[in-house]
Amino acid sequence: MPDQVPCGRFSFRQQLPGLRLFEAATLAISPGSLLFAMIAVLLLNFSDGVVNRLFSPDQRPPVTGLLFGSVSPKVFGSVFPKVSEVLEVLVPLKPCFDPLLRPWFSMTEPTTTLLFAHGSGRRLNALIRFLIATVVWSLFGTILCRQSATRFAGQDESSIRLAIHYGFARWRASCAAPLIPLFTALLLGLFAAMWGLFGRLPILGSWWLTLTSPFLGFLGLLMALLLLTTALGWPLMVAAVATDDCDSYGGLSRAWGGLLNRPWHFLAYVIMALMIGLMLMLVAHLFASTASYCGVSSTAFGSGTSQAKLGLIKPLARLMKLMLAGVGVSYFWSTSTILFLLLRQEIDGLPLNHLARDIGDRPVRDPLPVVGIPATDAEINSNNGLGTSNP
Repeated sequence: MPDQVPCGRFSFRQQLPGLRLFEAATLAISPGSLLFAMIAVLLLNFSDGVVNRLFSPDQRPPVTGLLFGSVSPKVFGSVFPKVSEVLEVLVPLKPCFDPLLRPWFSMTEPTTTLLFAHGSGRRLNALIRFLIATVVWSLFGTILCRQSATRFAGQDESSIRLAIHYGFARWRASCAAPLIPLFTALLLGLFAAMWGLFGRLPILGSWWLTLTSPFLGFLGLLMALLLLTTALGWPLMVAAVATDDCDSYGGLSRAWGGLLNRPWHFLAYVIMALMIGLMLMLVAHLFASTASYCGVSSTAFGSGTSQAKLGLIKPLARLMKLMLAGVGVSYFWSTSTILFLLLRQEIDGLPLNHLARDIGDRPVRDPLPVVGIPATDAEINSNNGLGTSNP
């Protein structure tokens, strides 16, 4: 009789870790996360309105695609014609993708405006909006990632108050992490511009640029690598600061490590997260439209149809739009946290529930001993301070 091999229970979580991304939908609809996500959306909308009034941009060119809304069709279509056609197909899903990717859009749209737009007004407007979005999402993103990480790890005793305390203590690291590679890319661009000054020479200028074109192409590749990896890895930087309690360089290195060491896993996780988020937003749209209809139709029995439509449709529409934006933002940071933890587990082998301690739970360090003073002198001085001395 052949040996019998016992068959254990198949663990889907261990064999298919990407299924843990479904938990991001549950984490996204928690009341605390929804509240802070809606507050962040309100702050960003208010700041955009103020900036557009104070620093009015120039006339905006027509937009194209879904992910590159600030780029002219002539510019984008000439460079990426096939990608532009694919993005145009996704336009009907734009109402679902806009709330879902609101933090990413608010960071990349000003950046593409700075790169492709013409006119100092539009560029100044984009620069101010980019800096405000960086500060807002660094603070609220760290809070939401911390809250999602503690709940994902099963630490239900960690309250929203501790997540807020953690976010205010660590938001500067989240803010500086994406600015480091962007500033490096800016320095490379300035160096390339100074290099191009030799192209103004009367006769040798064109020859100089032709001979040095490989070097300038290498600088362009470096700048493209910095910009693209920062755009893709920025949510992972915030999640790294929220989970590992690292500084800005640590968050940058951890995000780039997960992105560059596991690029195909990262891409697969992102595609799966987008599909789950799309289903979540469709369900949220269904609930929002049903709630609006029930509220208006029920009130119409008492106040009349005309009065109910006049007084409720616009406020309810704005409220439901804000709620949908909150669901999308909350899901964005929840799935970014889980995605970072999955990549960290694959690369470093750390368990998913391994998180840095909360700010208030860290033990107080003992004061360091005085170095360079003999023990006898220190003892005599301390005793003299108490009014006694040893012979």
